[in-house]
Amino acid sequence: MTSASLDIQIVISNLKLDFQAARHPTYATRAVFAQVMTGLSAAKGSRMLMFDGRYSWILERRGGEWTITSVKVE
Repeated sequence: MTSASLDIQIVISNLKLDFQAARHPTYATRAVFAQVMTGLSAAKGSRMLMFDGRYSWILERRGGEWTITSVKVE
């Protein structure tokens, strides 16, 4: 799909992140956000919708860095 498209753009909105859960002792939290991905069709030359939906990520603090441990489409 992405090879047939040029100039891919991704817009993230409505991000919700629980900062209280991200603190000691668990160092884990959930991020939920809406994503819209579009690209210019190589064949048609017009911008086309590639994905429009909501994602959920689980983030955990491991070795001093935040790591995405789970990704779901909601």
